[in-house]
Amino acid sequence: MQRYAPLLIIPLVLLLAGCDSTGAGGDGTTAPLPDPGPFLHGEGVHRGSPAIIGWATGLGPGGYDPGVGAEAYTNPEQALGPASGISTDVLVLGDGGQVTLAFAAPIVNAPGYADFAVYENGISNPSAGTVFAELAWVAVASRESATDQEFARFPATTTRTEPVGPFEQIDPDQYRGFAGVHPAGTGTAFDLQELAEHDLVKDGTVDLSAIRYIRIIDVIGNGSQRDDSDPPRKIYDPYPTYNPNITGNTAGFDLDGVAVLGNP
Repeated sequence: MQRYAPLLIIPLVLLLAGCDSTGAGGDGTTAPLPDPGPFLHGEGVHRGSPAIIGWATGLGPGGYDPGVGAEAYTNPEQALGPASGISTDVLVLGDGGQVTLAFAAPIVNAPGYADFAVYENGISNPSAGTVFAELAWVAVASRESATDQEFARFPATTTRTEPVGPFEQIDPDQYRGFAGVHPAGTGTAFDLQELAEHDLVKDGTVDLSAIRYIRIIDVIGNGSQRDDSDPPRKIYDPYPTYNPNITGNTAGFDLDGVAVLGNP
């Protein structure tokens, strides 16, 4: 995400600070308590939801592998523990970069409900129903020290057919199965049951009742990558967002945290 326009960013951060509240609202009133869930695949989960029972605690196989444009905010510790909802308190993946996170206990599939949520630092425009969102694929593995070939990736599709400019917002309803389609402080929910027909699940390589690792992989939003539609479609999100001539400028998915959800 570009961060070099302070006159634009500061009001947006203040706006987010007022919206992302678990207690008092920006006007001094009491804000509604976050939705306790349970949640469905793709729904938004506030970082303060009582449905959250844990957060990522460490790095998994492959660790942090940054891509182009990960020039700042590159401390993997920023992706561990509770999401803050603060735009600069993140781990930048860079274009095509990735990180694999581990958890204190395996994540268990609760069929019908989402099992975890992924948090980015998107900026929403509620009146337009759009969000400045940088997208990522999500994959999971259950084997200790899993190889790249032992991660099952969630299917993800888009109906958008036009490129997205570097400052342009997207309609989140045009994307399914990607992380990052919600604003800062709200995570995108993932239901492990969505992977029930994945080849790695059916052959026993990935055990949906004992997920050890979650891998977040940045989507390069220039149309060079394809989704899981039939036939596959080009994927577009804000691009380019990286300018090497500007100090502190970054690109790619900005990970704020991954929460484990408790379900009935």
